[in-house]
Amino acid sequence: MNCSHARTMLAAYRELPIGQTETAEDAMNRSLADTMNRSLLEKHLEGCADCRQTLAQYDLIGTRVRSLPVIEPSPTAHIKLMQALAMEHAHFIQNAPSSAQTRPTPTFLAPYLKQAQNVRRSDAITTFSTADTGPLPLLQAPRRIRRSYPMPQFAIIGLAAVFLMALMTGGLTSLLLLARPGVPPASIANNSIQNALQVASQSYTTATPYTHVASAVADQQSIYYTAYGDTPTGWMLEQFDGKTKTSTPLLPTESTNPLIVLGSSNNWLVWLELGAAKPVAKHGLNPNNETTRTWNLHASFIGGNQTKLPGGTQSISLQKDTFDQATVPSWVSTPVQGVWFAQNTLFVASIDAKGTSSLWSYQLDPVKSLISNQIATAQTPGHILNSPTATSDGKNIYWSEEWLADNNVAHSNIWTRQNMTVPISPGRWVPHTVTNRHLFLSDQMSFRPQVVNDTLFLLSTSTTDATNTTQGTPQTTAAATPVATPTTTNELDTTGITRTDPAIYPAPLDQTIRGTLVAFAADGSSLPVQLPPNSVKQISDLQGGPRFLIWQDGTNTFKMYDTIAKLPVKVDPLVPKNATFLAVNGDTAVWTVNKDSTASSTNSSDTTNPTVSFSMFSWPPTATVTQNSQ
Repeated sequence: MNCSHARTMLAAYRELPIGQTETAEDAMNRSLADTMNRSLLEKHLEGCADCRQTLAQYDLIGTRVRSLPVIEPSPTAHIKLMQALAMEHAHFIQNAPSSAQTRPTPTFLAPYLKQAQNVRRSDAITTFSTADTGPLPLLQAPRRIRRSYPMPQFAIIGLAAVFLMALMTGGLTSLLLLARPGVPPASIANNSIQNALQVASQSYTTATPYTHVASAVADQQSIYYTAYGDTPTGWMLEQFDGKTKTSTPLLPTESTNPLIVLGSSNNWLVWLELGAAKPVAKHGLNPNNETTRTWNLHASFIGGNQTKLPGGTQSISLQKDTFDQATVPSWVSTPVQGVWFAQNTLFVASIDAKGTSSLWSYQLDPVKSLISNQIATAQTPGHILNSPTATSDGKNIYWSEEWLADNNVAHSNIWTRQNMTVPISPGRWVPHTVTNRHLFLSDQMSFRPQVVNDTLFLLSTSTTDATNTTQGTPQTTAAATPVATPTTTNELDTTGITRTDPAIYPAPLDQTIRGTLVAFAADGSSLPVQLPPNSVKQISDLQGGPRFLIWQDGTNTFKMYDTIAKLPVKVDPLVPKNATFLAVNGDTAVWTVNKDSTASSTNSSDTTNPTVSFSMFSWPPTATVTQNSQ
């Protein structure tokens, strides 16, 4: 059972709290399927903290609603209701046919009818005598024949009663909103989003002996980065705390190998350790200067107060292998081709020592053993899996499969794996999950998939709108060309900003390919999603957060788009073109400016107090943002 199914069942079963004792009669009345569903739900809740928190929120809301004071009508409410009904009854009698006027008057309205007639008469006289009117022009209105449909007397009285009772109880909605403090009405939230069209950045400077930053990711509280000192043999993984404005090493000792941070979630930080590159000699010759190096993909737990994992370690090793350039295409220079978090599930596209490219998933838990699963493997030599991405619940996964054709042109298709919940059927006592893996786009021109707000965005190198192309019919003349063979089509950008220092860890192929932005529904239906009227073309370095996209245009200027508000967000010139890198991680983007990969930081003139500077922003913005805090 996944979280989506569990929360649906929570909504249905929240009247009976999980674990509550039932009578024997209640248990007999419940169906067998209901019993098994509840058992699965209880088992899921034992291992899912997020769903337990959702159940606690349900209980809290119910408790608050039940604790609200009973709304008592005012002492005059009954009299006002009767007077209004009497007025409606009198109006009905005046306009009804003679046959209806002979019907007896309801007994409960009799005392109020005479009073209603007096009020109606006096109100009419008063209104006419006090009207401030002058000569009125004669208006010749067209005559229209109106057909009246007499309405039963008691129907009119009933409608009036319902309307008045709705007015008297209209405050209930406000009281329910007060039961959930901190949750604004949808209209208010949407208005605030519509008006927020420009990000506000924060800048930090921190003292550290490791002044040459190679990579970084950030959340709203911390910046995690890897850097080395005056010599490239002393590397450190550090955490900068936005509250204390200090950097703390996350490793007990320096590493002699390059370190690259790839991503983080609420609880985990994923980083890569690269061994020293060694020449690959084939029969004593190495004409292409190929190298081999070991690599180790780590995950460090950063949630809560726990600093060490079971066994006393500070991190766990997810993958450990060798990257041999002789076994992969010449345009592949990194063993890890992309990572993506969906809650505490990590998706990794990596290449093993034999040059085989695979997609893996890892269930990360600080107290349980690591659970890994191989989702897909490239079946054709020379094909590389890249850019894994997924919906927030991890049910729908997408990735690209890239290769270089004989004409030296890069191509890419998009794959997907969909986890669908099948309801109860003959031979099945409970709903079950069916996994379906297939090609989502086979046009050979689709790169860099990014799921944002349950929408799949990608770059198409087709000469026409990718949503109108015929799948399976590639237009190779419009496809992108890799770094090894640049052409005059200018579809590949080698000067743009990447997620890491390219001198230390080169960017994957699809991060620099230029194309047109297109979108589809992320539920696997292949339905196109309408983008703004002005098509976004010739862009690269596409990165996505939970609700926004950011990319570089043809001039390497950064552009940003809010997928919920459906409005552009201004980030230029906030993010400079001379930044060493820009990395989007969750709802936060971070970058820094170094002179080059071997020079010191912007504050290099102060050798006694070496520092490094970062800039970052979060979207949507928090309630208070400190500008240029140092």
